[in-house]
Amino acid sequence: MAAGDSAGAHFSTRDLVYIAVLGAAWGLVETSLGTYLHALRVPFRGALLTALGLLVALCGRALIPRRGTVVMIGAVTAALRLLAVGAVLLSPLAAILIESLLAELVLWAWSRPGRAAFALAGATGTLWTVVHPFVTQGLVAGSGLIAVYGWLIDSTARALPLLAGLVWLLVVCAIAIPLALGIVAGLLAHDLGTRLQERLAH
Repeated sequence: MAAGDSAGAHFSTRDLVYIAVLGAAWGLVETSLGTYLHALRVPFRGALLTALGLLVALCGRALIPRRGTVVMIGAVTAALRLLAVGAVLLSPLAAILIESLLAELVLWAWSRPGRAAFALAGATGTLWTVVHPFVTQGLVAGSGLIAVYGWLIDSTARALPLLAGLVWLLVVCAIAIPLALGIVAGLLAHDLGTRLQERLAH
């Protein structure tokens, strides 16, 4: 089990350095690996990138058991992505911040978040990749929720051609696969972060 949260404690200089490094690592995943995944049209690349990013951020949360750690790492990532791209792309920046906020809010429910809490945090953050296009494209951009639903089914069918035509199963997979990726990311983050914290403590 991870160490108890220090809700009221201040972040030390070392904590802030770790947060900056981990935020940069998530940003590197977004800008470098993301480019290759998009170029290769890897299925569920958005969920995979988010899961990897949350793996980094949640690892930081296990390493620095203070409330707000995940959000701060996400903020660093968003800022670095903004500098790297050189343009204000609100959709990906908002996605990073919301994903980190959702994961953080889940962990707030536990005074001593363990593996189950981290798994749920990873799943919740990664699930935003399914909800995000409905908000940004369906509502904000005005494309309509039905249109976005159609895009979701089409993209899932291309990723899983054997299920083409089985709409209900495609919907299940479109939700279940990001959830599974998030759960794995959360579990790995808890274990890696906890072990790293123990080693640094000695």
